[in-house]
Amino acid sequence: MAAGSLLFACILTWLSWTGRAWCMGPYRALRDEGLGKGKTPHLDLPKSLMRRWGQYAPWIPAQAYKALPEGCVVSQVNLLQRHGARYPTEGSGKLYKAAVDKLIAVDKYKAEELEFLNKFKYDMGTDDLLPFGAAHQPIGFYHASGKKIQPSINLVIPEAMGSNTTLDDDMCPNSKLNDGDEQSDQWLNIFVPKITKRLNAAAPGANLTDHDTVSLMSMCPFHTLVSEKPSPFCFLFSEDEFDDYQYYNDLNKFYGNGYGAPLGPVQASATSTELLARLTNTSVHDHTQTNRTLDRTPETFPLGRPFYADFTHDNELNSIYAALGLFPQTLLPGRVLDPRAI
Repeated sequence: MAAGSLLFACILTWLSWTGRAWCMGPYRALRDEGLGKGKTPHLDLPKSLMRRWGQYAPWIPAQAYKALPEGCVVSQVNLLQRHGARYPTEGSGKLYKAAVDKLIAVDKYKAEELEFLNKFKYDMGTDDLLPFGAAHQPIGFYHASGKKIQPSINLVIPEAMGSNTTLDDDMCPNSKLNDGDEQSDQWLNIFVPKITKRLNAAAPGANLTDHDTVSLMSMCPFHTLVSEKPSPFCFLFSEDEFDDYQYYNDLNKFYGNGYGAPLGPVQASATSTELLARLTNTSVHDHTQTNRTLDRTPETFPLGRPFYADFTHDNELNSIYAALGLFPQTLLPGRVLDPRAI
């Protein structure tokens, strides 16, 4: 890499009560006292909670960029970004609805925190960008285009099955042999049963499973982002339980796509190759998953530019972290990661 070149990877991904006998206090108190208002626009929830939502956390502004050290200049910027807040995927949405429906079917709740379900209806969509997420997207266009309301260029990146795109984690057929579920389920079996027992006691006849409980925890971020106000699902769980939920999601990404996956870093080999080509202003030399038709054509893979932008998803981000050696983590033989280490 040429001296003075700086890689700015601005990556959108975030890792990870006692009022009544069976639940819930601190986040209920935060809501009742109004803490966080004005600090988290539209949501009125503390950032400390949203940062525990793992891959479902919305975009949260980072600190301002610091000035460069004396004598340094930015010769090139490479931006890698995920989309904004979205609806759940189709598969996850079915699991969430099934868990919610079990609670809705209960005749009488034994905890007031569940009373909202008497009038609740699951009506979330799937996959699409949420208005809350979309609201963050035009900011760059707005300032870069002289404060025009609408961007003058709309680009669509094809993602249909079979599309040959570098930023895809399905290009290697063997990559799905390890999806992280085995390791995250080990942690689920440790922290979730006591929560499931508590919820079932408060909702007689619901017969929730441990996986249902995790789905209900996921309703906290999704329902909050859909409604743009604190979801009552958030107040069913404690701060420590959301810490454990964050770690559950961390394990799934670590072993499914990141450092803990045998083929995790390999999934981003093409991305790394393209990045190196841009930084060194040389042609792509790769025989893995790059689109060689596009990469050998200056019109579709230009070199010598000061700014590049790539867009991807949460799974691919973890593979890219591992391939580039970002945020390295190691495991001791026979042990899972310390829940507080990620």
